[in-house]
Amino acid sequence: MVDGNERAKGHKFYQIGGFAVTLDNKRIAVAEDTQGRRNFHISFKNFADADWQNTVIENTSGNILWANDGNTLFYVRKDAQTLLPYQLFRHQYGTDTKQDKKVYQEEDDRFYLSISESTSLDYILISSSSYSTSEYRLIDANHPQTEPQIFSARQAGREYDLDHFRGQFYIRSNHENPLFGLYRTEAINKPWETVIAPQKNTDLENFALFNNWLVIQERTKGLASIRQIDWKTQQEKRVQFDDPAYMASLSVLVQTRSDTSV
Repeated sequence: MVDGNERAKGHKFYQIGGFAVTLDNKRIAVAEDTQGRRNFHISFKNFADADWQNTVIENTSGNILWANDGNTLFYVRKDAQTLLPYQLFRHQYGTDTKQDKKVYQEEDDRFYLSISESTSLDYILISSSSYSTSEYRLIDANHPQTEPQIFSARQAGREYDLDHFRGQFYIRSNHENPLFGLYRTEAINKPWETVIAPQKNTDLENFALFNNWLVIQERTKGLASIRQIDWKTQQEKRVQFDDPAYMASLSVLVQTRSDTSV
């Protein structure tokens, strides 16, 4: 899709910071740094004719996502002086970048702004996070012109991660315990149901959602463990490691329909 060696010609430094392909596989947006400051510009390429477009978006964090229409690109812009990611913009493919609309701006310089897409692909997730506090906003990925909605307002010392899958929001949070648990709810303003309660001496570090199972990464006495929970039967399976000391972690897998067991 992108020949990095070819794109690097004429530059002393070149790095791809991120890329996003439209759902219809018609085009790609690529975030590139040619200065070494992790200050990325965004370029566009159509797959049909393999041509790079003239449109270039400057001064971004490299964090980019297409909405489901394949024409609306969301990107995060950095502060020109501090290089902190703090503004979310919306670009309409084929239009002048001067027409890009600022969707949200983080006013607290203790917080970093980033975006991701939900596992369901129904939402653009806007994260504002500091060392010990986090907050999410949502944009409907099928209606990208709508204004972002706050999922749960920030509270000092409370952290949460958010995802959406099969009509439910899943939240990893420490809102009722110093250690994290997993919760879910059908809508923004509805109560949270406990999926996995916080456990003494065990911290829930990450989770991944699949059609057939939920996968959890936890840490007990310094060691990570990974377990798989069948949605229907609630039967569990743990990943076994041969060594008494090891490192293990979950990474994102887009294919939620995978039938491969961990």
